[in-house]
Amino acid sequence: MASESAAVRCSAIAGLALALALASGPATADDDVARGAAPASAVLATTVVLDDDFEQGFPNANWDVFDPMGIVGGDLTWGASTARADGDTTSAWCAGGGPDAQPDGTSYVDLMSSWMVHGPFDLTDAAGAVARLRYWLDTEPDEDLLRLLASNDGFFFGGVEVSGTSGGWQDLSLDLADVPGEGDLTGSPEVWVAIVFTSGAGVVGEGAYVDRVRIERLGPSELFADDFESAGLSNWSAVIDGF
Repeated sequence: MASESAAVRCSAIAGLALALALASGPATADDDVARGAAPASAVLATTVVLDDDFEQGFPNANWDVFDPMGIVGGDLTWGASTARADGDTTSAWCAGGGPDAQPDGTSYVDLMSSWMVHGPFDLTDAAGAVARLRYWLDTEPDEDLLRLLASNDGFFFGGVEVSGTSGGWQDLSLDLADVPGEGDLTGSPEVWVAIVFTSGAGVVGEGAYVDRVRIERLGPSELFADDFESAGLSNWSAVIDGF
């Protein structure tokens, strides 16, 4: 109740002040200076570049999915899987797509190179950015790898990698302001993020699943600005008689 009462009082006082201001006539530039008015300023805010849980179908328009090695190891790509998912029903599985796709939830094969790439997107004015995902992993340690990578030219990528057995769903993230092998990608007009699975020859397992892929950027966002030229007072609520 206390917070609600305070909110009502603020609204009533603000409305009375607005009524008095309107009654005094239009403001001038001199009035602004006298009142110490400040220009609209920008603050840092988080913007979601990508948020994909694969529940609306995969492959989809967010991703370029391919196998750059072609027929070596078979033509396999990332594909939708319902064998495992982090919370919902669908994830992306490293061997679930392409002409040589494996039965859902079985195992990957030797000599794979399975890529899914999002981009380009703009980080020109970004103060920071991060790519995150959830993963489930069953691979040969140090040999068959899940990688989360980024690039500012779409050709050379750097990033982080994991292998072995995850023991359930885990978090993996990549700071796009400090990409191993690539450096700071903030300020770049074009950035790509890739999720890659590669395998050698020998031991195979169930492979890599990824879910809840999210890319966020931190950048300037104008709080509010109004010159009253286009919308009049439509952006405002006036409480003239609020008591």
